[in-house]
Amino acid sequence: MALELSTVDSNGNTGNYWKITYYSIDIPGQIVDCEICLFKDAAASAAGKSPMQKQAFEWGPGDYAGNFDPTTLSAVDVNPQERAYELIKVATVPVDFTTSTDV
Repeated sequence: MALELSTVDSNGNTGNYWKITYYSIDIPGQIVDCEICLFKDAAASAAGKSPMQKQAFEWGPGDYAGNFDPTTLSAVDVNPQERAYELIKVATVPVDFTTSTDV
């Protein structure tokens, strides 16, 4: 799973493939951290190329309960990576992901 969104990095290069490359869940603290990276395209990501840009996200207790907590969601709903993508797709700062599409 990844997101497609054409983005120009700080060097003027364009990439269109955003993929979560890291996430962690602190269950007692109810904190989820993830990093999504921009690659030129899916082939660059698959080839292990370095990302063009990185964006970190952190969700705290308010977001944890309704999106990541396995005690309040059904087993079908608890896929942390998919939930993180859903939250990223409504983010507007510093990158506006609202027009991104699933790939």
